[in-house]
Amino acid sequence: MKRLSGSGALLVAVALGGLTSFLAWQYVRQAGQATRPLETAPVVVVTTSIAPRTAITPDMVRVQQLPVAARHPDAARAPGEVVGKVARSALSPEEQVLTTKLFLQREESGLAFVVPPGKRAVSVAFTELVGSGGLILPSDRVDVVGVFEVRPSAPGGPSGGQSTYVATLVLQNVEVLAIAQRIGGEDTRDAVARAAQDAGLNGRGVGQAVRSQPQPQPQAKTATLAVSPDEALRLVLAEERGKIRLALRRAGEDAVAPVPELPLSAIVQTRGR
Repeated sequence: MKRLSGSGALLVAVALGGLTSFLAWQYVRQAGQATRPLETAPVVVVTTSIAPRTAITPDMVRVQQLPVAARHPDAARAPGEVVGKVARSALSPEEQVLTTKLFLQREESGLAFVVPPGKRAVSVAFTELVGSGGLILPSDRVDVVGVFEVRPSAPGGPSGGQSTYVATLVLQNVEVLAIAQRIGGEDTRDAVARAAQDAGLNGRGVGQAVRSQPQPQPQAKTATLAVSPDEALRLVLAEERGKIRLALRRAGEDAVAPVPELPLSAIVQTRGR
């Protein structure tokens, strides 16, 4: 068997050394890739079962780091994106909270989620006459004026004598939740520009939300008001036993005025006999 010359043996040794180095480099590179941490992203997940039409509270969700590949494109990334929203469908523990499974506006989820805490939604008959020409919109605030027929009380006995009428402020500064089936106001670009022009802003502050121009609603039959439980009793009794009108308040005017009741005799002067 022919032996390799000195130079040939050297070339073989160099080649084997290079191959060994390459294989060692490949092994180290693959091992480094295997131990490299996965890229993750924050995802909001459910901590407890959430029933449909439930308002989400902070204790119902938490943020978890998940591999980017496992994150759903519609998943929320921060609690602020979901807290206060209402679930469209049931959500299970450890489920990613998808924005498509939430009502983005509370108005979309129904009147029950628009009623302020401690209040009740009570509907009263609504016409153009009762409701300031039909121009009252949801989110407006109104005073409820009532007119009642009363009879003077006889001492020690039942009421007697000729009846008269009295007007009184039944409730003041009441929020309008809905007109007919319309919940919440509508903002439009034209209304914003018009309001800014009227206020002399000349484009400054146009980004602020401004309600659209009121439109008459002759077909509306009811107005739903947000009242406390005891106010609900007064409101229902006033509508059943008298006549009521809704007096629209100027936007931002919340003061409650101490207005005494007004008898008919204060307006109509009776003739002497």
